Amino acid sequence: MNGLQLRVMKRLAAMPLLDRIELAAVSGVSVRAAYDACSALDGAGLAIAISHASPTIPSTKRLLLTADGLCRLAHEQDVPLEELLRTHPVSAQWRRILLERLDAAAVVYRITASVAIASGPVRGFRWFRASPLDAAVLLADGRTAGVVRQGPTLGRTTFAKRLLRLDDAEPPGALLVLASDASRLEHARMLPGRFPAPAFLAVESHAVRAGAYRPAWRTPDGAQAMSLQAALGRVSSEGAFPAEDRLSVQRRPKTSRSMDRRRMRRTICCLHA
Repeated sequence: MNGLQLRVMKRLAAMPLLDRIELAAVSGVSVRAAYDACSALDGAGLAIAISHASPTIPSTKRLLLTADGLCRLAHEQDVPLEELLRTHPVSAQWRRILLERLDAAAVVYRITASVAIASGPVRGFRWFRASPLDAAVLLADGRTAGVVRQGPTLGRTTFAKRLLRLDDAEPPGALLVLASDASRLEHARMLPGRFPAPAFLAVESHAVRAGAYRPAWRTPDGAQAMSLQAALGRVSSEGAFPAEDRLSVQRRPKTSRSMDRRRMRRTICCLHA
């Protein structure tokens, strides 16, 4: 295994189900290099490609480490498999969550790829389960941005209460607020005093199409739309890189290494079914 393949495995452990173009952007490598590394991992049985398409993002192949890939990565990093599963979103539970919400996850990944194009390879990325944030991104220069998405099934009152919970922890340097449609975006924009950090709002389909450089993002005051690159220029350097509050997430029961591997293989088998 070469250094690039190991880098790709580390990235896929932190960001399961990236596609190759997103992987190249967030890692700061060429698309060809990303394709070659993923093909090598696929051929070695360390990763698989899953087809996915949504109304927002065209058909693509998303990458997922296999059970053998996770074991190999744990070995390469000289950490127990249990620790890898505990510290990365690669457990069987996490995979079910991401697969069930793959349309939403794909939007967050595509926006994160645009962040990388605008400001350099991301230094870190975290998914959340119990936090009001969906995800947090550590930019190349150490600043941070949180991603909050209001999907089509999330009620407006529930979303407003969720935003209130952002005050419970130290906020990131900015918030990227995604709404599934213009009506929800307008509702989010009109919520008074609900953003504890500089906030930039966009309809998710518009933000995906706009990429890094075309205008799609607005501040809550409704000012003229700006590009993601321009919005990132306003991110505060004082923000935190949030971490999940483990007390608010149900603890994963302890399992043996062999049981973890069996569960992962059952998950992979289901993906092929």
